Amino acid sequence: MTTSPFYPATADHRRLRWLEGSWTGEETHHPFPGFPESRTAEVEIHSRMLFGGLYLERDYRTRRDGELLYHARGLYGWSEADQVYTLSWFDSSGSPPLLEATGSWHLPEGGSQAETDKEDAPLGTLLFEYPRLERIFRASYVFPHSREYHFLLESRPPAEDQDEAIGAEEEAPWTPILSGIYRQSSSEAPALGSGFEGFGEPLP
Repeated sequence: MTTSPFYPATADHRRLRWLEGSWTGEETHHPFPGFPESRTAEVEIHSRMLFGGLYLERDYRTRRDGELLYHARGLYGWSEADQVYTLSWFDSSGSPPLLEATGSWHLPEGGSQAETDKEDAPLGTLLFEYPRLERIFRASYVFPHSREYHFLLESRPPAEDQDEAIGAEEEAPWTPILSGIYRQSSSEAPALGSGFEGFGEPLP
């Protein structure tokens, strides 16, 4: 009898497959300190599952007028011990990496795992919230169906700053930073290789 070298992926791990494959979209960068104007950019994303389906690796590239503006790698997982999704993010911005944000997957109201396995069924929302750069950030991935998701990145001051600014009984509103709609161009996972060779243009 041969035993698998991998820990068996659970239903929670398998939800990450909804982000697998190749995706394209347009996103809006909203006004934010240091960036006073809204701008749009084109996005290309390629994702694959790793280690027998335990993690999802994403290659994320943003371009404007054909110029590469931003390049990142994300690693998504599920912690069975803590019952949370995890996200680590490394990018070209020069900021410290996000080593591990935690989040949860909210299935549609009244929905079940069996229903979300249907191709055109809504898949719910993957939501992360984490402190970073002296603010609190919230990242949401909303799946109207398996071939499209809507992303929104927002931020607000941490609780202690909110108390000083607006009073202890109110919470500061979330400020949108980035939003976009992404559609799956291929459900095939990228080939192995650190640069995801064969998927998208090579880095300059």
